Amino acid sequence: MAFRVALMFFFIATPAYAYIDPNAQGLISQALTPVFVIGTGVALFFRDKALTAIRRVKGYFNRPTDGATE
Repeated sequence: MAFRVALMFFFIATPAYAYIDPNAQGLISQALTPVFVIGTGVALFFRDKALTAIRRVKGYFNRPTDGATE
């Protein structure tokens, strides 16, 4: 039902003749670039700890059980 209502509003909507600043992309990139750089730095800083945790979890699930026959 909600999809149909949203679809109805999409097709009934009239065009908006509004001005969009051409440099809006510049503001978005200026805001997202530091976020990307900080995220990359955090990922590189915690990479070794994350890989160690993944190896421990893999080792836990790959260990042999008492009744296993190989």
